[in-house]
Formats: sequence, C-alpha cells, structure tokens
Amino acid sequence: METYPIIFSSPMIRRLLDSSKTQTRRLAWSGPSWPQYLASEHLEDYELRGWNCEQQCAGVFVVRKPTIRQKVKPGELLWVRERFYAGQKHGMVVIGVEKEPITPQTHVVYATDEDGVEPNAKWKPSIHMPRWTSRLTLEVTDVRLQRLQDISEEDAIAEGASARPNCFGYGRHAQGWSMDWSRVGTAVKGCTLSEADIALGSARAAFGSFINSLHDNDWYLQNMRSLWDSNPEVIALTFRVHHCNVDEFIEQKTA
Repeated sequence: METYPIIFSSPMIRRLLDSSKTQTRRLAWSGPSWPQYLASEHLEDYELRGWNCEQQCAGVFVVRKPTIRQKVKPGELLWVRERFYAGQKHGMVVIGVEKEPITPQTHVVYATDEDGVEPNAKWKPSIHMPRWTSRLTLEVTDVRLQRLQDISEEDAIAEGASARPNCFGYGRHAQGWSMDWSRVGTAVKGCTLSEADIALGSARAAFGSFINSLHDNDWYLQNMRSLWDSNPEVIALTFRVHHCNVDEFIEQKTA
C-alpha cells in the first residue's frame, strides 16, 4: 500500500483532529519554470514524462513538472506531518534534549496541543517529523484534477471552512465564514481582530482567502497575481480521517 507524507497548517490540523476536514487541494504542477525554447524532440521527451508544456510563442514553452500529488490514488494513505517538540517528560513538563536522537522512547508534543512544554521551547518544523510520531492517517477515497476556482460551497466546507452567526454583513446580522477562527483576538497593527474582521460571506470565499494567505508571497512574485486569481490546476483529494499512526492503521487493515 502506497503512503505519502503531507503537511498542513495548524488551523487545518485542528480541523483534522475534529474530523471536520475531509478534503485538501494541492497544486498539480510545480512551476511555472522560465519560458524556454524547446526543439520538437525535446518537447516530445517532456510530454512522454507527463510534464505540462504550455506554448508561449513559436518554439517557446513554459514547462511544468507534475507534483507528487498526481501519483496519489484512491485507497492509498497520507500520513500527516505536524510541527512538534521532542524531549523527556519531567512531571507535567516536557524538557527538550537537543543532541539526543528521536526514538520511540522520546516524548513528543504536537504544536496544536501546546500544553505541558517548557517555556521558550524550540519547535521542530513539520518536514522533520519522523513517520512513527505521526498521529493522523488520511485514507484517500477520491482524486480529482480540477481548476482551483471549481471548488463548490460544499467542497469548501469539507476543506475546513465553518460559519458563526451574527458576525458578517450590515449590522453583523448574517453568518460569517472562516478557515481560521483562531486569529480572533490576535493583535494586528495595533488592533485586535474580531469575528467580523475574520469572517467572509461564503465558505468558498473563506477558502480562497485562506489559500491565498498560505501561498501568496512566492506565488505573487512568480505570477504577479494571487493564487486564487491565477486559477491553477489542482489535485482535489477526498479522504477519511483516522486518528492513529499510519503503520498502526496498515497493521490493523492487514490483520
């Protein structure tokens, strides 16, 4: 059974933990690369490898490489990498031991469960999380290639958007949608964000705003417009959330 690691932001980890998130969308192509001249034999070679070659003018193409998400098939598994802290537990607090290797005996704390960690803890990035420390396994049930803006209102809710009453619209008399309510109460440029500052008028709008916030810095530099406005092709993955390690899940599945 094929398995793939996958990384989510902290708000989306919380949605996975309460099983309200059952979809994710990832870019289908890496790039775009710089436009380049391709002779016909080189173009054929790229296309045979599954690359996307978009013609700009005579002989000049923007070449995009398929991302690993295009390999994922229904029935395969994604194991979630999270920002974490590893150390030894002393009473109710975990004390990091920076130079010791992470082993199954290491006590692991996840960033979304920050309780019980020493002050000034140095959190380890998600990319460094070992497979055995993962606690969330996603069983893929559907894979679709689509444009980003093809997402429906129902799909946006499955992505993790949720509504709160009386926090959007004139007089705040309508429900508002957000992908990250945890921002309420945080200070931005001297002002404390409220529900009205966070909310948008639909789940789809909340999703578009959130995905822009995750990608805009790099994407805008390359494309001179937001990710949402660029409307790239994405892989839409639907899954079931299992609250266990991926190897434990496989063992249970094959027992």
